[in-house]
Amino acid sequence: MGIPTPSYTFVDLGAVYKYTDNLEFATGVYNVANKNVVDDGNSYVLDGRRYSVAMNIKF
Repeated sequence: MGIPTPSYTFVDLGAVYKYTDNLEFATGVYNVANKNVVDDGNSYVLDGRRYSVAMNIKF
Protein backbone atom coordinates (compact mmCIF):
# COMPACT_ATOMS: atom_id res chain seq x y z
CA MET A 1 0.00 0.00 0.00
CA GLY A 2 1.13 3.51 -0.73
CA ILE A 3 1.29 6.51 1.52
CA PRO A 4 -2.17 8.06 2.00
CA THR A 5 -2.63 11.51 0.51
CA PRO A 6 -5.01 14.07 2.03
CA SER A 7 -7.82 15.28 -0.21
CA TYR A 8 -8.05 18.86 -1.42
CA THR A 9 -10.41 20.99 -3.49
CA PHE A 10 -9.81 24.13 -5.53
CA VAL A 11 -12.43 26.68 -6.58
CA ASP A 12 -12.03 28.44 -9.94
CA LEU A 13 -14.15 31.25 -11.40
CA GLY A 14 -14.39 32.47 -14.95
CA ALA A 15 -16.50 34.65 -17.21
CA VAL A 16 -16.82 35.32 -20.93
CA TYR A 17 -18.38 38.44 -22.46
CA LYS A 18 -19.35 38.21 -26.13
CA TYR A 19 -19.01 41.78 -27.43
CA THR A 20 -19.88 40.98 -31.05
CA ASP A 21 -20.20 37.79 -33.10
CA ASN A 22 -16.45 38.02 -33.80
CA LEU A 23 -15.07 39.45 -30.55
CA GLU A 24 -15.19 38.15 -27.00
CA PHE A 25 -13.35 38.82 -23.75
CA ALA A 26 -12.63 36.24 -21.05
CA THR A 27 -11.27 36.43 -17.53
CA GLY A 28 -10.62 33.90 -14.81
CA VAL A 29 -9.34 33.35 -11.30
CA TYR A 30 -7.90 29.95 -10.49
CA ASN A 31 -7.57 28.72 -6.89
CA VAL A 32 -9.75 31.57 -5.56
CA ALA A 33 -8.97 30.76 -1.91
CA ASN A 34 -5.21 30.61 -2.65
CA LYS A 35 -5.12 27.19 -1.00
CA ASN A 36 -1.66 25.69 -0.54
CA VAL A 37 -1.10 21.95 -0.90
CA VAL A 38 2.05 20.72 0.79
CA ASP A 39 2.21 17.41 -1.09
CA ASP A 40 -0.21 16.11 -3.72
CA GLY A 41 1.36 12.63 -3.68
CA ASN A 42 2.88 12.96 -7.15
CA SER A 43 5.74 15.36 -6.37
CA TYR A 44 4.09 18.12 -8.44
CA VAL A 45 4.28 21.73 -7.32
CA LEU A 46 0.74 23.12 -7.29
CA ASP A 47 0.23 26.78 -8.15
CA GLY A 48 -1.30 29.32 -5.83
CA ARG A 49 -3.90 31.81 -7.04
CA ARG A 50 -3.59 32.73 -10.73
CA TYR A 51 -5.41 35.20 -12.94
CA SER A 52 -6.03 35.14 -16.66
CA VAL A 53 -7.40 37.60 -19.21
CA ALA A 54 -8.03 36.85 -22.87
CA MET A 55 -9.43 38.44 -26.00
CA ASN A 56 -10.63 36.17 -28.81
CA ILE A 57 -11.16 37.45 -32.35
CA LYS A 58 -12.72 35.42 -35.17
CA PHE A 59 -11.96 36.42 -38.74
